[in-house]
Amino acid sequence: IALGTIMVPSDNIFKFAGPMLGNDTTCKIQGWFILFALTGGTSLNASLSWYFVCKFAFKMSLHHIAKYIEPIMYTYTVALVFFVPSLYLAMDLIHSNAYDCFCSFVPYPESCDEEQWYDWGKCTWEDGDVEKYFKYANVAYFMIIAHFVLIVFGMSIILWTLHKKKQEICDLMDAENETIEQVDRQ
Repeated sequence: IALGTIMVPSDNIFKFAGPMLGNDTTCKIQGWFILFALTGGTSLNASLSWYFVCKFAFKMSLHHIAKYIEPIMYTYTVALVFFVPSLYLAMDLIHSNAYDCFCSFVPYPESCDEEQWYDWGKCTWEDGDVEKYFKYANVAYFMIIAHFVLIVFGMSIILWTLHKKKQEICDLMDAENETIEQVDRQ
């Protein structure tokens, strides 16, 4: 993303203030890496959340987590970070768009609506492209939502565990204070 418009094709229909020095290949490379990072980031955040669930809520040892849980998390993440961006690349759904100064998952151009489109010669939409885009967009949305749910669920388990620990400590302190008061009275 830091490269911004530099990777955007110089002949694209959207005009940005920054230099557009790329071509279709550089745009697809940039979009692939952005999707790679987005997929990996959400997956690793969910994995980190569940690492702490295993450690604090399930009281697993670090050795047990490293031996059994982490390989599952890493295998899942590595498979996902290569599959999702490669799927979008294979479906030709990584392009520049009018709203971001970098290439991402979007059809090019975003619309070929007769009322909005002024240059039909540059329109690359074909029959079924809209359905294809939304079909594969659902993969990304499902992945992000699923990871978000995993993170929230994991954090809820951790918070519940901490709440129970706090209650145990408070009960223990109340019992200790009660014992001290009885000793003081005698």
